[in-house]
Amino acid sequence: MYKSYGISKNPSCELDHLVPLEMGGADSVDNIWPQCGNAPNGKNYKDIKDVVEQYLAIQTVTGMDLSEARKGIAADWTQYIDAAQAFCGAKSCNIQDYRK
Repeated sequence: MYKSYGISKNPSCELDHLVPLEMGGADSVDNIWPQCGNAPNGKNYKDIKDVVEQYLAIQTVTGMDLSEARKGIAADWTQYIDAAQAFCGAKSCNIQDYRK
């Protein structure tokens, strides 16, 4: 995957599912990409996306349309960063706390 994207694997990278498996994303090459680098705040993008994934999982359990969440994360997962960080900073971001 790294080679097909023309990048070298490094410690800031991980192979990631664009649409997470928990949200029905496929475990296939067209849904896997190397996620690399650090955000301007110094945090690693892979860690930031993990928070977005947790946030969206909670949102779908509490009423957000799953199809909308899938489309949104596939189109541009970064659109959810601010909301995810605010939500997870103020409340639990453990999906188990929201399942009935």
